[in-house]
Amino acid sequence: MNTSHGPTSYLDFSLAFILGSGKGYIPPRGRYLPFVAIHRLLKVGECSFRELIEDLGISERAGRSMLKKLLKMHEDSDGRLFAEDFNPEDANPTLKIKGQVKDYWVRVKETSLMIVDRIFGSYEHPLMLGDDSWLTVFDLNAVNVMLIHMLREKVIDGRLLIIGIAKDTSASDYIRAVIPYARHEGLIPEDEKPPNLRHDRAFLTILSSVNSHLFNAPWRTISYDACFTTLVEGDEKAPLRAARQLISMERQFVKAYFQLREFKSDLGVRSPTFLYDRFYIPSVDDKFHAEITAIEGRKKVKISPYWEGEGENPLDTFILRLLLKCDNPEVMEAMGHNQLLYLADKAVKNEVKMIKGLLRGVADLELGGLSRRQKIFTIARRFRDIRREVEGARERAVMEEK
Repeated sequence: MNTSHGPTSYLDFSLAFILGSGKGYIPPRGRYLPFVAIHRLLKVGECSFRELIEDLGISERAGRSMLKKLLKMHEDSDGRLFAEDFNPEDANPTLKIKGQVKDYWVRVKETSLMIVDRIFGSYEHPLMLGDDSWLTVFDLNAVNVMLIHMLREKVIDGRLLIIGIAKDTSASDYIRAVIPYARHEGLIPEDEKPPNLRHDRAFLTILSSVNSHLFNAPWRTISYDACFTTLVEGDEKAPLRAARQLISMERQFVKAYFQLREFKSDLGVRSPTFLYDRFYIPSVDDKFHAEITAIEGRKKVKISPYWEGEGENPLDTFILRLLLKCDNPEVMEAMGHNQLLYLADKAVKNEVKMIKGLLRGVADLELGGLSRRQKIFTIARRFRDIRREVEGARERAVMEEK
């Protein structure tokens, strides 16, 4: 798509997926190294290989591997990345980014917003671009990622605080990664047995209810990096290891569990435990991070995730107080939940229910004639759906006769 800074390319989106606006943290390891190098080159324009590996603090061996990946990115983008070709085997090649690459984020933002405007603000078919080009699931997912990066850019600039609340999460990263690392750091006694549960919310809800004299609502857990989602307990060589070969980027999102309400007459009866997450904000969160040796694949790597630990992040304490002001203890099912989110959830469910009925009616009109003509009425739809509709129609007819 054409933008004010030229057409958007696959290279633009490849860079934006990892770099975003370029204002966040990119870990200098493994598959992220080429993007860290590009991030550096976008700032300085050009530099030699020796200068680059010194700036990034990596070995020459890792640097040579990075050069090969950079060259492949350059070739895959039809020569759009670097101003001049280079040989990764040369002793000290010079790397110079093409001038147009610097505007990758502007092009990606404009393209994403154009697609959003077409979907929600146009009278034309929302999922078609032109006459014969459809927006796929992958396209929409890519736009969603870019919108998240745009929100993150505003948060880093200090113009916004975004808090996400998950009420039905079945996550287990607190039990399988956060607690083991806290035990390794001495926050939990080493002889303390890990819970047998594999469900964070269930574990924390039971723990607070059984030990109500220790958990005075409102309370929250320590806040931790979202990359713990991809980690599990390690061994004596490394306290943590990748759950599925790869560790996600650290310092992107921060998570914590919280509980807002308890019954005054019985402190063991409490509101549910929920999870909140937010963007990592360098100006606030850079004080809270840990240097951890972890196993990724078969290699030891150094990761530097957000970790509140023994300290107290005033932002997370503020968020807990803010959430406490946003629930409605007068409504049983909304107690300890966010009132606005609760109302929005009910409104969306009503909308979805209505839309389902409309779509089903349209589908029946389109498919009904075809199924009758082709004599395939009973196999065009599920038997239970046909039975439910027939029984419903019969019950309505009986009620009308009465």
